[in-house]
Amino acid sequence: MGLDKTKTIKQRRIDVYLPTLDAKERWNREAEKRRVSVSEMVFELVETGLAAAGDDSRARVTQLEGQVADLTNEIGKARARIQDLEALHALAEKDLEEYRAEAFLGTKRGFQLDARVVRLLSEARGVDGKHRAVDASELRKSFRITGKDEKRAKALAEQLEYLELHRIISKTARGWVWNE
Repeated sequence: MGLDKTKTIKQRRIDVYLPTLDAKERWNREAEKRRVSVSEMVFELVETGLAAAGDDSRARVTQLEGQVADLTNEIGKARARIQDLEALHALAEKDLEEYRAEAFLGTKRGFQLDARVVRLLSEARGVDGKHRAVDASELRKSFRITGKDEKRAKALAEQLEYLELHRIISKTARGWVWNE
């Protein structure tokens, strides 16, 4: 076998011209690290590259495309689920607001203040650090009460009336102020 290789050496030879001397030196150092000749290293790397570019890489691309399609489908389902959950959350928020309003509409026994009303009024302060007036539009905006939410608007008004009755807040020309 050794003699056959010697006889065909000129037929098997390929000259490779690298773009720079630095590249040639880098190849030589790499071959030394691998403990092979530059010819053997180049042969192994080219064969590895050619094998990867064959049928295996085509199958891998097809497999990856399938995975991308599956993941895209899952993302679509997840987005739809998120939309459904957000819609349910909005309904739950509305139901909670109506439930809180029931205490002031006489449909429930007992009386319970919405802690958010108390917090908003007690924490409303001006630049001087003193309690400031909170007007009706700020209250409606804070509790997302629209013109159509008559029940919730009435419940808020009854809470304000209750707080006024017990001298916790005072009604002024600019709105309601927390009493110190």
